[in-house]
Amino acid sequence: MGLSATSRARAVPGVRRVALVAVGALVLGLSACGDEPAPEEAGSAPAASEVSSPASSQDDRPVADRFIASKDLPGTWRDSEPPGPGFKQLVCGVDIEPQKPVDGGAIRFSQGGLGPFLAQHVRIHSDATTPAAVVRDLKASLPGCTSYETKGNRADSPTVRFDVEPVEVKGLPANAVAWRQTATTGAGPTTDMVLMSDDHALIALTSYALKGHPDPQVLEDAVGAFDRTE
Repeated sequence: MGLSATSRARAVPGVRRVALVAVGALVLGLSACGDEPAPEEAGSAPAASEVSSPASSQDDRPVADRFIASKDLPGTWRDSEPPGPGFKQLVCGVDIEPQKPVDGGAIRFSQGGLGPFLAQHVRIHSDATTPAAVVRDLKASLPGCTSYETKGNRADSPTVRFDVEPVEVKGLPANAVAWRQTATTGAGPTTDMVLMSDDHALIALTSYALKGHPDPQVLEDAVGAFDRTE
């Protein structure tokens, strides 16, 4: 699975944010449940790397090589404010971060102030079996899961409940799992999710818009972008 080698790890200071009420900083509920970007202006700066730690794994590919770029996507996508920090949570009983990652980052793209938005998170683990196990366990859990509850990464974050349903993503590889979720408490848009394992990396793709349901084509294009960057 090849990715653009261009680094997107420089910081973006002073970006305005519009918080989604009662949803806090849940990353997968909205790379989906964190702060939302204000309508962008032309020439906005690239998104920043989210997390980095000094530990290492046997997988020596830089985190930046795991990310797609706006130019890899069909249509008029541009770099947007990165999602907020935080990733660990239970999805349908599966801990998507069962061990602390050794490195990681996040980026986000948009086609306008109300979306659609596409976020990507990367988590690098010291053990290559961890990402594959997360995807395997979600594949087993999701068919019998209609909802789940989770919290943000702050002590005062509210508990949010999500309804879960299947979503078809054409071209989804065997090392990936997809679903759609909608917050039934608090506020937040419906999101389409893909989690992929790639050696030591767990890669999350999140598609949503601030109005209406997400377009399944967004995740299809994002999944396809990995092949186009080989």
